[in-house]
Amino acid sequence: MLDTGATTSLISQSELNHIPHITIQPIQTTAILGDGQTKIMVNSVVKLNVTINHITTIITALVAESLGANLILGMDWCNSNYVNVNI
Repeated sequence: MLDTGATTSLISQSELNHIPHITIQPIQTTAILGDGQTKIMVNSVVKLNVTINHITTIITALVAESLGANLILGMDWCNSNYVNVNI
């Protein structure tokens, strides 16, 4: 899922368990979602390969115990890959 309101990319722990990845840093913290009130537990930072339309990119994502989607590509990914979102 692409979320232009998310400053950082996130992946759920359950999704991460099924894909190869490199753990960059184990951490224990919380992230605050865009509503300014909802907090989610974050337990590490990982590096992942993400392929969209046959183009592979590398992302650094926070790992959340519980997330509304398997993967959220935030503005960090959009900016580093020159993604132009036309709404």
